[in-house]
Amino acid sequence: MTIATEQIADSFAESLHGVDVSTDGVFKNLKICGPKSKNGRSYPESTRRTSAHLYEGAPVYINHTKGNENPAARSYENRFGVIINPRAEADGTYGDLKYNPKHAMAESVKWDIVNRTKGVGLSHVVQANAVRRNGEFVVESISSVISVDIVDAPATNNSFFEQSSGDSDVKFADITIEQIKKERPDLITALAKEQEGDANNQALQKKLDEATKELLALKRDTAIDLEIKEAGLTLEQISDVFRKQLVAIESADDRKALLKDRAELVKASGGESVTKEQGGKQLSNPSSKAPGGTTQESTKVGNSFTDRKKFLMEQNRRR
Repeated sequence: MTIATEQIADSFAESLHGVDVSTDGVFKNLKICGPKSKNGRSYPESTRRTSAHLYEGAPVYINHTKGNENPAARSYENRFGVIINPRAEADGTYGDLKYNPKHAMAESVKWDIVNRTKGVGLSHVVQANAVRRNGEFVVESISSVISVDIVDAPATNNSFFEQSSGDSDVKFADITIEQIKKERPDLITALAKEQEGDANNQALQKKLDEATKELLALKRDTAIDLEIKEAGLTLEQISDVFRKQLVAIESADDRKALLKDRAELVKASGGESVTKEQGGKQLSNPSSKAPGGTTQESTKVGNSFTDRKKFLMEQNRRR
């Protein structure tokens, strides 16, 4: 299917390699258009030879336009120079770039050319007729050249950007991880950093959750200690089992009711009334003898109403 006068922006490998920068104000021998773009579009030699003259006087800008901006409506400050002496050769269309050596970007562009900076290259913006042939996007003719742009595009392996206002041969379903590693190593790095950041965030969240849990436990334990004292009991009179029961009760009123019951049990056991002045005196009854004549070392208070009943019955029997 033919796509008539489609606006295409294509970049080509090594477009700034081998450029002569010895003449002030002119970069010579830039590759403007090659046999195949970085996105796989083919430019037959017949297309390149018949269109080479169209690049004469084509404006050169820094960067492509953004989004849906009109490529033909560019700002003056982004204009870098013009293409002169375009010519078709066997491996592509070449030309020279005449520029203002005092342009704000002149030294930067020159440095990138000399050092073959990865990610910097030329991209032409043209009106073209194209067809899909045997699964390949072939540009059959170029009707006009809108601009030639100097772009920084790490999206491609050899540093060139390509976009099209029409259909693209690239199918996301066909992209493999190996292609992404090759063509977009920056994406792999970004994803790795994002995963590392997620892992760090998860670790921090886990620590925060643990700290919050510890703080809540500390506040709960402090509240229970205060409730124990308010009930007239000492911490020594609270067994581990009974304390676990208190911890499991969320309602402070329910805990206080249970502690009140515990305090009554202590009094009913024959021990002294537990007060703050007693300072946690252990309840004991050395004169009380268990069966067999052994001395019962301490009075044990049950942790439920059933225990209380058994305890009182045992006390009555011994009396």
